[in-house]
Amino acid sequence: MLCRYARKGTEMRQVMAGAVIALCAAVVLSAQTKSPWVYYPLDTATGDGGPAPKRDLSGTWAGPGSTDAIPRGANAEKPSLTPLAQQIISQRKPIGRYGPAGTNDPQARFCDPLGFPLNFIYQNRAMSVGTMPNRVVFLLQFGGFWREVWTDGRPLPRKVGGDDRDSLDPTYMGGHGLRVAATDVRKLEELCESHDVVWVQRSLLADALGRWHWPRAVVDVDDLLSQFHKTRARCQRDPRQFFLDMRRSWLWRRREARLPERFASVVVCSEADKQSLGNGNRVHIVPNGFASLNRGDSDKRIPKRIGFIGVLGYEPNRDGVNWFIDRVWPRVRCQVPDAEFRIVGALPDVRWERIPGVRVLGHLDQSCGELDTWSCTVVPVRVGAGTRVKIAEAFARGLPVVSTSLGAFGYAVENGRELLLADRPEEFAAACVQVCLMPGVAETLGYFGRMYYEEQLSESILLARVTQAVEGALTGRS
Repeated sequence: MLCRYARKGTEMRQVMAGAVIALCAAVVLSAQTKSPWVYYPLDTATGDGGPAPKRDLSGTWAGPGSTDAIPRGANAEKPSLTPLAQQIISQRKPIGRYGPAGTNDPQARFCDPLGFPLNFIYQNRAMSVGTMPNRVVFLLQFGGFWREVWTDGRPLPRKVGGDDRDSLDPTYMGGHGLRVAATDVRKLEELCESHDVVWVQRSLLADALGRWHWPRAVVDVDDLLSQFHKTRARCQRDPRQFFLDMRRSWLWRRREARLPERFASVVVCSEADKQSLGNGNRVHIVPNGFASLNRGDSDKRIPKRIGFIGVLGYEPNRDGVNWFIDRVWPRVRCQVPDAEFRIVGALPDVRWERIPGVRVLGHLDQSCGELDTWSCTVVPVRVGAGTRVKIAEAFARGLPVVSTSLGAFGYAVENGRELLLADRPEEFAAACVQVCLMPGVAETLGYFGRMYYEEQLSESILLARVTQAVEGALTGRS
């Protein structure tokens, strides 16, 4: 992203986006458009096979994990599978159902960096496929990525990811396994030269461009991958997977430590993340905030209604909801039989709808009215990095929060004041029951949460911090 002068933004970390013109993403992602292909195409052979399979797979393919925007109905043609494909799918353990410790998805367990997203086999999210004479292009719903599979006989890349000795070098820029086309790199370099400040969203983009030194640039590091892999290692039951995640954490920590020398300013979400990067003068804290809201009307709240909001295809959210439903919710229902758990977000697990007392609402274009009816919101996050925007939103609404310690990571809050913290299933359930049955506790949490928002996360506070980071990039130019 590029900017000449910072101006006031409107929502969450979009406060920062309001200070810039979003051009970098447009350069890199310009190839992504709405798919014109038919839904569920015929899998017909178009050639004699040749050196690589020649199949016309063009179309939009979807599965149970797709959003509500994907059409449903008996008229959608389902692809037939070979015996080998049926055997492979039967052996797969998707992360959404088995969690980070139980999945055997190579994308989640082995690849460093993430390899080709195995959407069809594991996640069943929608993807569009375009078949060309020399390649097949996959446009993926989740994450907005695309991939090209060449079928013209060219050799496979010999150096991708992080298995060779270069990956141990902290200056290694292949950790994400992505590269931007040379023409787009040149366009971006021209834009950088014509603007005063460049705002880079995550180091992934900087690495994909193959550029180490970024004078007059701010890098926005909302998640530290070293922290993500460290927390995921704690959930692993397999010792081998534990050490793989700890290795990734170590590798990313060394790479992240070099960010202040690459960029004029580095923006993180919390004091803990700043300390992790060395607490230097180039590291600035811009917390996750939220748009200014009037505090929710407590009279609209329905007693004993608990809620969760978030993108449910995102691993930390999905794992957290699974943990809450399997380990916490039965304990809540035992003490509050008429309690209700409402889940808002795209890509939910279909099994949740079969759990007594659970209501899956899916994606809501306008969630304000729904959240205003909750007694509290839960943040049962066990894996991840950065800070959770859902807590900032709850504080802005004056909505009571029950969270794990990791879910509240980065917020300088006190257990029992702004929110309730619990990491064990029985303690988490007890906190939810307390909020449901004790209106005074809920009112106190909502009041102090709103106070924290006004003092730490409001737009005026975030704008001042964004301005400081931008000025740091201007004065730190080289």
